[in-house]
Amino acid sequence: MARIINELKGRNRLIIEILYGSGLRISECLRLRIQDVDTDYCSLTVRDGKGNKDRQTLLSPRLITQLQAAMATSITLLQQNNGQGVAPSLSGALGRKYRSANWALFPPLKLGVPILLLV
Repeated sequence: MARIINELKGRNRLIIEILYGSGLRISECLRLRIQDVDTDYCSLTVRDGKGNKDRQTLLSPRLITQLQAAMATSITLLQQNNGQGVAPSLSGALGRKYRSANWALFPPLKLGVPILLLV
């Protein structure tokens, strides 16, 4: 597994390391939000996982620096999108009320392209 991870770079490597190290499913990892990462307690909160239940899972301490960089990149990208009038993906009235909410940890890199095509 280490040889495979060593061949990856950047965002893809971080996603695979989270999957492998924390036992997440792909959909759970891609739905993570910044507020779901607790660097103080080295944990992740998985929302609406299998069986539509929330759960806590471990986060490898060696991923914290990379996750903090990913969070900063995500915030910058989402602020740019909001500046262009693209709000976060919340339903109906919530999307209008909380235009800067739901900060995805791994947002799409290009507007209008589903995240699963970018990973």
